[in-house]
Amino acid sequence: MDNIILLFGGNSCERDISIITAVQLYENIDKKKYNVIPIYLYMDNMYRVKNMVIDTFVDFKEHSYDKVLFDNGKILVKRKIFGYNMIKVHCAILATHGGTGENGSLSGYLEINNIPYTCSSCMASSILMDKCVTKYIQSSLDIPYIDYYVLHKYDDIDYSKIVKKLNFPIIVKPATLGSSIGVGKVSNIDSLIDAIELAFYYDDKVILEKCLENFEEYNIALYKRNGEIVLSDIERPFLNNSILGFDDKYLSSGKINGGYREFPAKISEDKRIEMEDYAKKIYNALDIKGVVRVDYIVKDSKVYLNEVNTIPGSLAYYLFENKKINYMQLIDDMIDTAVFEKEKKDDLITYYKSSVLKSAKYTVNKLRK
Repeated sequence: MDNIILLFGGNSCERDISIITAVQLYENIDKKKYNVIPIYLYMDNMYRVKNMVIDTFVDFKEHSYDKVLFDNGKILVKRKIFGYNMIKVHCAILATHGGTGENGSLSGYLEINNIPYTCSSCMASSILMDKCVTKYIQSSLDIPYIDYYVLHKYDDIDYSKIVKKLNFPIIVKPATLGSSIGVGKVSNIDSLIDAIELAFYYDDKVILEKCLENFEEYNIALYKRNGEIVLSDIERPFLNNSILGFDDKYLSSGKINGGYREFPAKISEDKRIEMEDYAKKIYNALDIKGVVRVDYIVKDSKVYLNEVNTIPGSLAYYLFENKKINYMQLIDDMIDTAVFEKEKKDDLITYYKSSVLKSAKYTVNKLRK
């Protein structure tokens, strides 16, 4: 039976959502096929957790759990009495949202430790985590985006320049956070100043966007299976033209500000194809891996790609329901693809024999003299 590690938590404002995703995933993975080892990233350490229920994490007591270290394709579980237990890892499933768990840092750590993983590479993850850099990529790919303005912490802010470019109302967002944390909609200079100040508590970079009104929002998910892109149906949340906040997303029991989700969305064939094409274009251009969710805003029949989530909440499994792909099948596909991609990379030549060091030795010895 293959050992699968399930990584979740991390130093992120979205840690609680990560826990929920991990618990859902643990409940749906095929335990007859895999030996699942949950690993909770908490306070700069990793802990092996055996009781995967929400109550475990409400008041997490780290001293009750074994620490985990990584070493070249294996994890070392540090037991309190009997030393280390070494376990070979077949694949890592990432259920981490935001922070170092989603920005490519964890992907790089797993690559260094020679472990296949189910999400995008360091490059794609770091690019798509940053809403500003994503806009640059969209521009190069000719994918429409909403007008924006970028601020860095300690910049001298010219508020009149911002208003001249975007006009009120304006959306203020931390550049690298998700789940609508730190997001605000403002309609005057005073509220703009306050919203920017708040956003800088969460991030060193802030993006301001022109706030479209009377818009529609749509989501689509996609991933690769056997080398081919699988697209979900398109979802439409009805938001009553308000901003979808953290509580609306996760504490509303299916209702969103008095609205609901329409699934599959009732849209024209042309709009469906356009959204699918944009999603596939950015997925292929950045060589994205694993399941991602692409969010769109539609205003006056124009489609704008809003964000790409490289590790979406619940891994967006619910968007594949009408494709006859259940959560268990989705997990299997992600693991199979991650292992296949790792095997392809292992076939590449990573060593080149040369005489550079021999020549350098004589040069260094000459300099010493």
